[in-house]
Amino acid sequence: MLGITRIIDVFSLRKLPINSSVLPAPIETTDYHEILNNPEIDAVFIMTPWDSRIDIVKDSMRAGKYTAFEVGCAFDINECHALLDVYEET
Repeated sequence: MLGITRIIDVFSLRKLPINSSVLPAPIETTDYHEILNNPEIDAVFIMTPWDSRIDIVKDSMRAGKYTAFEVGCAFDINECHALLDVYEET
C-alpha cells in the first residue's frame, strides 16, 4: 500500500483531524518504535525537534527503513559523524 499509514506525535495535544476522504485514515501512535518494528512499513519521514531527531533517525536506519528527515539533524560534528557511521553500517 502506498500512502500515509501511520502518524506519530508524542504531543497528543497537537493532534489534528485527519481527512480520510482520499486515503484510509492512518493509525496514530505516540511511540515511534511501533513504526520501526512494523514490517509492513518501508519508509519513514522524521520531523521532530532537533534534540530528539538524531536518535530517531539512527534507530530508523538500524531498523532497515528508508529514512528521510528535515535538514539539520546534528548539534555538532561528532553527531554528524555518528549519523554517517550508522548510515554506512546499514
